[in-house]
Amino acid sequence: MKPELSVVIPVFNEEENLPELWRRLEKELPSLGATTEVIFVDDRSTDGTLETLFRMAGADPRVKVLALSRNFGHQRALSAGLDRAGGKAVMLMDGDLQDDPAALAQFVETWRQGFEVVYAIREKRKEGFLKRASFALFYRLQTAVSGIAVPMDAGIFSLLDRNVVGQLWPLAAIRQVRDIEPLIRGPLPTHALIEWLRRRSSHHEGPPCSG
Repeated sequence: MKPELSVVIPVFNEEENLPELWRRLEKELPSLGATTEVIFVDDRSTDGTLETLFRMAGADPRVKVLALSRNFGHQRALSAGLDRAGGKAVMLMDGDLQDDPAALAQFVETWRQGFEVVYAIREKRKEGFLKRASFALFYRLQTAVSGIAVPMDAGIFSLLDRNVVGQLWPLAAIRQVRDIEPLIRGPLPTHALIEWLRRRSSHHEGPPCSG
């Protein structure tokens, strides 16, 4: 039987963070009120990340591990996770402890109200000045191209309804065949979703997890 909810987490060299991340996730999953799978996508880590994930999966059947054959990059790891996710809603989050699992229940509650895209906006970022400036430039360019004001601190931490995933994944797959990097960042994962994001999205503001 397919789970109602999926959580997709791309990871690369997160061996040290995984035990704490899973502790926080395991604490919050019951509050979602639905069967849930957690899909970790290992982007060919060079530390003990994959071995740690296999131990976690052996101890809890909710944990699924997808090991990529080589380092494809963050965006393609997300696409691979979306392809494997079986839930009616799919939540995306990073594995570096900056995304707070406590927000997942709010995502699901908002989704049940009829929103098809729910995303979080971070009140603070851990990155240094140069990386924050790069993020700011990226979002300004994205806003200029799309014509939609995209919040700078909206990362991948989000929930997508199955209807949205069904539209997003084929487009991402086409880009991969053409060897073009798929764009899944912030509340504007692809131009095909613009109308959903204008009319059917919601966001929550909150701090990141402390690392």
